[in-house]
Amino acid sequence: MSKIGINQNSLKVRLKVFPIRAGNTIFLTRMILVAVLLSGLIGLSSYPSIANATTNQVITGDTQKYRIFEGQAPTMQPSDAGMATNPMPGVFEWWYLQGKFNDNSTTQITLLTKPWVDNNGPLQPYGTIAITTPNGTHLGGEIKVDVTQFKAARNTMNVTMGDTWARGDLKTVNLHFAPTANGVGANLVFQSAAPPTRFGGSGMWFFDPSLTRFSATNDPMPFAKLKGNLTYGGQSHSVEGTGYIDKQWGTVNWNQDYDGWYWSTGHYGNYTIDMFVLTTSAAFNQQKTVDAYLAKGNGPSKVLVETMKGVTAHASGKNLTSPGGFHTYPEILTLQWKNGTNSATLTLTNPSIVASQSTIVNTNATIYGTPQYMRLQGTGTLNVQWAGGNETASAPAIWEVSYLH
Repeated sequence: MSKIGINQNSLKVRLKVFPIRAGNTIFLTRMILVAVLLSGLIGLSSYPSIANATTNQVITGDTQKYRIFEGQAPTMQPSDAGMATNPMPGVFEWWYLQGKFNDNSTTQITLLTKPWVDNNGPLQPYGTIAITTPNGTHLGGEIKVDVTQFKAARNTMNVTMGDTWARGDLKTVNLHFAPTANGVGANLVFQSAAPPTRFGGSGMWFFDPSLTRFSATNDPMPFAKLKGNLTYGGQSHSVEGTGYIDKQWGTVNWNQDYDGWYWSTGHYGNYTIDMFVLTTSAAFNQQKTVDAYLAKGNGPSKVLVETMKGVTAHASGKNLTSPGGFHTYPEILTLQWKNGTNSATLTLTNPSIVASQSTIVNTNATIYGTPQYMRLQGTGTLNVQWAGGNETASAPAIWEVSYLH
């Protein structure tokens, strides 16, 4: 197990990504950017907002030039699932793992370096677990550990929080979530059944012309075969089904720079889909940052779409009042990717609340508005129109509606 650290190969990225602490770092950031541009790897035309920095515009890192600029390999590597940041103030990172099982139970697990909606503090590691039992009971738990009990590797997924850990690579991930105070835990093995993705580019959105303020995501496992057991009710329950793993990291402030998101993933018939629409705040003119992944097959699978463009969200039906009464969520949510005659349309209906919570963890955090995270369950129907074909399948679905302020 490797502790968090910096090696020579990652030094350029670390200096470039974290211009927060000292004037020297900012100076080196600009030196690196200029050097890369002058080398001919990246043309100035790739960064239109550098020439016109008078407007706030999010730059979508959806081309191979951005991948090269970030020092990423042409294809996803085990290091893409490892820790990418130094958990200083102003930085966030988390790993999200999801499972849907044949007995109709589900689980959602997140390992975080700090409260993500307020990332101005130092390292504050914690983990959350949610289980919906076969009879529809929603259970949840949380662990918090001292910084001395947290370790994370950079070269692969190897995250430890006390007695809880996730270890593996892009093929296999083993998860142990130690039972919480109320007896909720998990032991799961994820086996990849579809290629990982950075969504056709770097998986990064840049919030300033110097490319130092960013939000990033990737999917180490968009679709996995999943086995293991869930712990609840004083017993261990054997489970088998499908899973999903993603990772998020960056240097923006979610409460200030984003308005909220719609997101869902799942396996429907012969297809795996993952789509989100994440809307920026008024400071960035509510610009949409989006991604889509579509693969065909039940493992192994063939990637059809991985993109950071072309996704829309449409809410219809009634606006249902969220718990607490501050926000709403749609009765029907449609996420769609479309390019010419090819399309993937995911329609989410019959929503019920799995979890609803304020995202404020630190009561003294500098937060504005009323942030709220909602996880919903219901029915998903995926229609794929591809190369003249037309296929539709339905399955139980999990999706998220979130307000960042």
